[in-house]
Amino acid sequence: MRTTTFLTACFASLLFLGCAADLAKEEVQGGEVSVELAQGLTVLDLQPDFSFTVRFVQGQDVIFMQAIRGRETPAEYQNDPSVPKYEIDARITDKEGRMMYVRRGGDDFVDPTWEDDLVFSESLPPAAVSNRKLFEMVTAATKVLDAELARTAGVEAMASVLPEIGALRDFGRSAPQALEASDRAVAAHVNTYGLI
Repeated sequence: MRTTTFLTACFASLLFLGCAADLAKEEVQGGEVSVELAQGLTVLDLQPDFSFTVRFVQGQDVIFMQAIRGRETPAEYQNDPSVPKYEIDARITDKEGRMMYVRRGGDDFVDPTWEDDLVFSESLPPAAVSNRKLFEMVTAATKVLDAELARTAGVEAMASVLPEIGALRDFGRSAPQALEASDRAVAAHVNTYGLI
């Protein structure tokens, strides 16, 4: 029964994404369809008390942010304020599906296809867009996430996914420091071992 409910929710989300994508402009150029997406944060899906998916666009660059609520954390952790009340999976991807951030809140992903998406992401060639630009977009997106979810879906619906918002906002706050640490580690490696 839970699988049927989950698959129904996934199908409804895909249908919603296909029908309600906030496209600003569609042009035909040389036989190909060129789509210009709305700049800034667009809510693609919000299921109260369960999940949300948003898209953030700056120029031609796009990231997607998703979070899904799983089971409640075990009873022995419920009184610990440092442990979330729910097992929350969260991820941030670029427009080709490369994982920039992934968090698995429990032993398995709530949506088992995320495991396949992670494997797929690792098979992709490096992105043409700089990581710095994408990580700056993560920070910018998380700053407006609450307000845009509330504006689009209502304050009550936004409040129902606050734990999921927190999972992404926490990373958004630390993204600049994580990128700097990564840059320092790469520079140290190159200084010690060269480019290979």
